[in-house]
Amino acid sequence: MEVRHLSTGQRFVLVAIVLLIFSAVVLALGREKMANSYAILAYYFLVIGVLNLLIEHHGQKKVIARRSLSCVLLALMIRHTPEIMEYFPYLDLIIFSLAFYIVIRYVKASAKDRISPF
Repeated sequence: MEVRHLSTGQRFVLVAIVLLIFSAVVLALGREKMANSYAILAYYFLVIGVLNLLIEHHGQKKVIARRSLSCVLLALMIRHTPEIMEYFPYLDLIIFSLAFYIVIRYVKASAKDRISPF
């Protein structure tokens, strides 16, 4: 199965699993504080993924809004976690920029759909 066929919640959970594996590798290399930062980040991805899966289960279809709001929520949680900001000082801005990119891409795509070619 390809990643692009996964739902929003499944993508967040997949990233959480990868981060937990990476956290274990970093811990095995003796970098405990950094491993804890990865684990906290994995927990955040898991929480947002499960919330998205619950919403998907109840039939909510506004995927673009959910993706962008999930990224904004993740960026805010990262911003207020000193352990993560110590090792990844610009991660919150990168994820917030991703949310902005998702919205811009959606707006451009819907603008193309509204304009009919002659």
